[in-house]
Amino acid sequence: MSYRLYAEIPENYELQIIYGIGESTSMHIETDGGLFYQSPLGGPTTLDVDADLFPTFPEAAYDSWLTIGADQLDNNQIFVLPDPIVFAAWETGSNLLIDDDFGAGIYMTTFIANPQNTPDENGRVLVGQFTVNAPVSGCFNVQLRRLNPDGTIFDPVGPETNETSIFNGQCFNSEEPINTCVADLDNSGNILISDILLLVQNYGCTIGCTADLDGNDTVDTNDLLIMLTSFGQPCPSVE
Repeated sequence: MSYRLYAEIPENYELQIIYGIGESTSMHIETDGGLFYQSPLGGPTTLDVDADLFPTFPEAAYDSWLTIGADQLDNNQIFVLPDPIVFAAWETGSNLLIDDDFGAGIYMTTFIANPQNTPDENGRVLVGQFTVNAPVSGCFNVQLRRLNPDGTIFDPVGPETNETSIFNGQCFNSEEPINTCVADLDNSGNILISDILLLVQNYGCTIGCTADLDGNDTVDTNDLLIMLTSFGQPCPSVE
């Protein structure tokens, strides 16, 4: 199962950093008894995700990664601090833990409006994708910065603590129930090739799309992953 994780943030704010530092504010992402899928063609962040490879190597789309906003490397402005080596164990499929004194984070900031780290029409910013064969959970910390309505840095400028807000211990758990029957697009009572064809026909659709299985207003790779995970299953909720 592949999951995409989003941070919900207020309007007129940007998501500057997701990070872990020290034992009390660590970043940890873990799967109970399973392994994370890590594609050899990918990496720990979306700076290593080349969507041009997906047609030839479709498995690369399932890679597990962290980000701020961007789901591939094109025009991606994030960077990792202090050193990407902190993700080395995670890249082997193990759990991720960042709890040293320096920590590490996925960082991005801007002096003008930038859709990558400002909320979309649903008030969300993409922060990760995790492909696992067991439940996944975790916690991380975020720093937000206040912006003017036009996306410029908040003016009048006050003390830094007035412009930025830190939220520690933001946690998630995949064991919340998922409605796989959402993938039964033709209401046949089963999730079959006909449903995949309907999704492919709507691929790239935005806003109000029938095949938008994850509710992010776009029919994209994650919807296809949900469809493939549900493929062949009966749908008992068909009326």
